[in-house]
Amino acid sequence: MLSDRLRPGTYGYVDYKKRKLALFSLVLAFFIAALITAGLLIFGTVKNLLMVPALLCVIPFANFFANLAALIRIHSAGADQYSMVRNFEEPGMLLSDLVVVDGDGKRFFFAFAIIHASGIAAYAPARLKERFRPEAHITDLLKKRGVTTSFRIYEDFDGFLKAVNGLKPCADEKRAELIKETLILTCM
Repeated sequence: MLSDRLRPGTYGYVDYKKRKLALFSLVLAFFIAALITAGLLIFGTVKNLLMVPALLCVIPFANFFANLAALIRIHSAGADQYSMVRNFEEPGMLLSDLVVVDGDGKRFFFAFAIIHASGIAAYAPARLKERFRPEAHITDLLKKRGVTTSFRIYEDFDGFLKAVNGLKPCADEKRAELIKETLILTCM
């Protein structure tokens, strides 16, 4: 069902994306193996016309599998954590399951990002070795799009909850949508 498809920024997207990539990788691997096997059985050699589509399918398979390998250790936040931040969804402040990719291809996972009147607060469940790298990357992208804002990453969920408790939504809807769009465009 295409209407039920999860989009980047929605809760459960990372797990959905991993299942989808695993399915595509499995189907392509089976198709490649079937073509190679059929070519060997029919022609008795690997030098046959069935090898051409099999080899052409290796590139998409490698692409799907590489993305799956990049996401394999990342999981959506638990339902209990999501229930604690769910109230930010109604005013349109909450983005979930963001895997931000910087200009060098390095990936950073944010379970939740809250867009509020004075900036962005994000929760990263894994300890970031280079904490300021994603902050600088996102603030630079937003500056290029004409939005100056603060971006703060919290590695402790309780600290994140304390920081976002009582925050007001962004009054300028265009600004909030531009921030959301920028965050989603930098995601896998």
